[in-house]
Amino acid sequence: MAIAYRGFSESEGSPNEIGLKLDADAIVEFLRKPNQGVENIMNTDLLFLHGRSLGGAVAIHTAHKYPELFKGLVIENTFSSISDMADVLFPFMGYLGNIKTMMIKNPWSSKRLVPEIELPILYITGDQDEIVPFEQTELLYRRSKKSVKSDLMVVKGGTHMTTWRKGGGDYLSKVFYFIKDCIHISKTTPS
Repeated sequence: MAIAYRGFSESEGSPNEIGLKLDADAIVEFLRKPNQGVENIMNTDLLFLHGRSLGGAVAIHTAHKYPELFKGLVIENTFSSISDMADVLFPFMGYLGNIKTMMIKNPWSSKRLVPEIELPILYITGDQDEIVPFEQTELLYRRSKKSVKSDLMVVKGGTHMTTWRKGGGDYLSKVFYFIKDCIHISKTTPS
């Protein structure tokens, strides 16, 4: 199931942290509702989250809030926090201290959440990402200490929009085998 959050694709509204979290909650509610027909089109016992860029922050939030619903996460070209991104985009903000904190209305601190997530996580990043430095995705990977399986794929020549394409067959194989391993882990882990 592919989701177009508020402000993306044909969805109305504008994206902000509170609204996107509400969108994620609505998706989870839809997936949990019996007799909505969802069970006829997908196996709700084998749900994974895949988020790119801002969608990665939404996926991390969703996995942190609803870990029992998912088997794993695939996080691609995702930032560690908006504060870290502000330092990249506006280097002078690093000198503002508390003023920067007051200016940022949507902190999206994924680096604060990933250390608590036990689900398997595959991080994918392009080493030529011109928007989100690949070091931020690597930071999330390094902080995933409780994850039962955490892996990182750095795609040579991958940019923010081309990582999946540059990764090609290796990208697809990595995702396929990660999902396969997660299903095996979930079957062998006692509930």
